[in-house]
Amino acid sequence: MMVALGHRGAVFLLIAICVSIGSTLEITFVHTNDIHTRFEETDGSGGECTDQVAQCFGGIARRATAIKNSRENDPNVILIDAGDQFQGPTLWFYVYKGLATAHFMDLLQYDAMALGNHEFDNGVEDVIRFLHNVSFPVISSNIDSSNEPEMTNLYTSSHVRIVEGQQVAFVGYTTVTTVDFAKPGEAPATHTPYGEYPLVIRPDDDPSRTVLVVQAYAYGIYLGHLSVSFDNNGEVESYNGNPILLDSRIEKDPEMFAEMLRWNEQVQAVALSVIGKSVVELDGNFYSCGIGECNLGNVLADAMVFSYIDESVDHEGWTTVSLAINTAGSIQSSLEKGEIRIGEINQILPYGNTIDIVTLEGRHLIEILETAVANVIESVPSGSFPQVSGMKIEYDLLRAPMERVIGVQVLCSECTVPIYEPIMEDVEYRVAMNSYMAGGGGGFKLVKEYTLSKESGLLDLDVTISYISANSPVRTGIENRIVVYDSQRRPISNKGISLTSYKTWIGLKIIVVFLLCVMIW
Repeated sequence: MMVALGHRGAVFLLIAICVSIGSTLEITFVHTNDIHTRFEETDGSGGECTDQVAQCFGGIARRATAIKNSRENDPNVILIDAGDQFQGPTLWFYVYKGLATAHFMDLLQYDAMALGNHEFDNGVEDVIRFLHNVSFPVISSNIDSSNEPEMTNLYTSSHVRIVEGQQVAFVGYTTVTTVDFAKPGEAPATHTPYGEYPLVIRPDDDPSRTVLVVQAYAYGIYLGHLSVSFDNNGEVESYNGNPILLDSRIEKDPEMFAEMLRWNEQVQAVALSVIGKSVVELDGNFYSCGIGECNLGNVLADAMVFSYIDESVDHEGWTTVSLAINTAGSIQSSLEKGEIRIGEINQILPYGNTIDIVTLEGRHLIEILETAVANVIESVPSGSFPQVSGMKIEYDLLRAPMERVIGVQVLCSECTVPIYEPIMEDVEYRVAMNSYMAGGGGGFKLVKEYTLSKESGLLDLDVTISYISANSPVRTGIENRIVVYDSQRRPISNKGISLTSYKTWIGLKIIVVFLLCVMIW
């Protein structure tokens, strides 16, 4: 028996063999997982391959070459995927949804795929479109699609393939955290396949049996490759193999590379699309957003609230959601004055989170705001530092952790004229936040623990694009949403580091280091 895992074990394909008496069978399993729409080559952590990157990996063209090599040289090759082909920080999914994934997986001639939780990030519509456009079986044994009749006959709970006259059975399992098609989401913590390959498990009920567990990290940087011999009882007799690193030693298949470039033309056209402009620098620098309020943080948080205003037409107040919280760690770049393009927003928000609504009691919201600065040291930026909309927060960072919030005001929602009011501990508040934070990621386990209800929303990229398009030209500044006091109870000014100043500062550091090196030499 063999199990192909997705990244962090979020989904798997279980493969069982039924072999005739007196027969043995050798199969080569070539496997992928967590590709997350990486069709172009990437850096070592799945990010963009730029001129500044020393070495790039993966990409659909290298994957095609490695798969072709295996099919030419190994016996009974079966190509499988353990799920999470969808979503990711590239614009490929934004442009094509699942259509590019379906097209290229068919070109690679996959034999089977399990449905991962990220296939459902944008609801079932994209999954249905994907399933209509693939020619291989897609498997999940534990999804109940009875409420989605259009999807029911498009996937299967199991699949049997005949290899040399023997039955090879596949069963897919989708993580139970995909309940109601909601999206968790977490960045990987390692750049290499972790653990042994394969991991050997001895079942408690029969320790004599061998179960092989494999995964191939993520983003198509590796291609899993394991040859297994099964005895006449269908049990693992022997095995060998290792993940193949798809680096520059693997040539790009020219036909697949040309096809990728053809599809990439539309991706690049979308990346260059202008959605608005800003008349101010939008500062997303970690050294600004990680120690205080920053204006790009304000824009992103305001966009979260804005995305739910249309839902409020029949609501007795002005909105159903007036509060939003983001973190410095989710903001990956800044924007200079001028035109704003979709590709730039994608660089700022590369993780492909959705903007969800979490219902929390006021006391728990205060505790979460405490958690955001619990590990903050004055003047040292932190990825957990909050950026907010509809809140005014006062912090004293000289106090002990979890005692640093000295005041919180929140913007009313069930009102016809929005005003700030003191937060009430027993009142329930609907708060917008990204799905990573809503799922307890980034040190915010309390969010998941205290959540009374959660609603999944739109992709953060879509939310921000809509807000900027509707509010151009952007002119958001520092608005004292977050005030940090010094030891004398004086507000610490947080004007941030402008893009120009930051570049100058970096340049001066380089000059100083160069001069020191010259002096030492």
